[in-house]
Amino acid sequence: QQKLQGNSTKKIKSKKPDHLKGQKVIARCDENGFYFPGVVKKCVSPTHALVSFRYGDTKVVPTSFITPVGGAMPCPMLQVGDYVFAKIVIPKGFDFYVPGIVIALPNQDASSEKLYTVLKCNNRREFCPRSALIKISQNKYALSCSHIKSPPVQEDPK
Repeated sequence: QQKLQGNSTKKIKSKKPDHLKGQKVIARCDENGFYFPGVVKKCVSPTHALVSFRYGDTKVVPTSFITPVGGAMPCPMLQVGDYVFAKIVIPKGFDFYVPGIVIALPNQDASSEKLYTVLKCNNRREFCPRSALIKISQNKYALSCSHIKSPPVQEDPK
């Protein structure tokens, strides 16, 4: 019985660090602080995971800077003042996410208007559909804003 208990304990311990493996995520890029889509390849420690970014790089990222997306994720109603990651799409570039605050809801009277107004961390407004917004906590918003270093790379000037 002791051996069986010992083995089951070891199995639980070995599975716990890899709970994110294969999960679609957005994860912070160290170079600029923005969040980019990717997939967790494996957890390298309880606090860090190896993320394969959609744009090609594979990097170790602290799990506190990883947000799961895709699959059966909650999609709570948004209110004015909620903190979000807003998806930004650059033509001929890669999608990325920036922290922002919802400052206006879609007009309920006009069924064609489905865009939320988001004040991004650089004080610019962005109009986003609900599918491009991920609700986050105030702490995650503040932490994300504090790590943004420079604007993301735009198109090649050539």
